[in-house]
Amino acid sequence: MQDLAPFSPDVYSVGLAINDAGVVVGASLDAKFNSRAVGWDRGTPVDLNSRIPHNSTLYLLLACSINSGGEIIGLAVDIKTGETHGYLARPAAW
Repeated sequence: MQDLAPFSPDVYSVGLAINDAGVVVGASLDAKFNSRAVGWDRGTPVDLNSRIPHNSTLYLLLACSINSGGEIIGLAVDIKTGETHGYLARPAAW
């Protein structure tokens, strides 16, 4: 068992899935329970929103699962329309 620190300055975190390489994905939440999708590589939290194009209108809320290839699925919100979407992220590298 390993503690999954929230992404600073958040106060809560939850791990939802782990892959064969030991990368964990889930969410980090602030004191008002606002969520951001997070991945932990060797226990260090990474805001997955920092890994998508800066001109994207999506904000990644939750990372639900990760496969052995590092592909992540989760939930996001379009910051322009407020619509919720599923996403598939194919990271180049951790």
